[in-house]
Amino acid sequence: MLNQRHYSLPNCVITLEGMSSQAGNSLLLDLVTSCQIQIIGESEPLKGGREFLEALIAAINPVIQTWLSGVKPLKHWFQLPDQNQVTKIHVQAQTPDAHSFLILIPKQLLVPTITDTTTTDTPAPETKDFLELKLSTVQMFDLVEALDQLCQDELTLPSLQLELASLPRRDVAPTITLAAQATPIGLGAVSLAIAATIFFFVPVPAPRQESPITPAPSPAPTAPPSP
Repeated sequence: MLNQRHYSLPNCVITLEGMSSQAGNSLLLDLVTSCQIQIIGESEPLKGGREFLEALIAAINPVIQTWLSGVKPLKHWFQLPDQNQVTKIHVQAQTPDAHSFLILIPKQLLVPTITDTTTTDTPAPETKDFLELKLSTVQMFDLVEALDQLCQDELTLPSLQLELASLPRRDVAPTITLAAQATPIGLGAVSLAIAATIFFFVPVPAPRQESPITPAPSPAPTAPPSP
């Protein structure tokens, strides 16, 4: 018996189909037969299996972490194990700028679509084996939220995890150049040298001699009045 799960966001809908490997738990979905991701605004959905889903999650996770941490745009990919250890299957996720995300999905992980089977155009050599998907920030975070809902579902692929957090401070590349960081130190040293030079030429003031304090004369005693 096939089970179906839907995880819907305004800009992304994930539909998962599969079955349970445990005879006594028909509600569990841990064997995937089909995974479909429809990005609103794209003409056709992305279709694949569990390998496609795992590769997508593993590629998106570090890219979102670097984006949350303010690190410069990086490229991450996830390599699936191959029996012959020759062919490498991976998904690439990049942040080409601050307002978009680029995902390159190997067509080997996807179910062929009508466009793929009918088109006669020759793709560019660098992307002929990949489906190029460019998402806005809103689309990307709806996709991440839908994947997070899937991973949080205890009855759907319990082994999948999507942990999003900013990178530790030690892993965040400094956004200020070394020269910019050294400028305040240099200015401080110059200011200190100028101040020391000015104080060197200022004459030392002579100590002020205080006059001795003389005690005030005591008043003369007055004679008592005569009777």
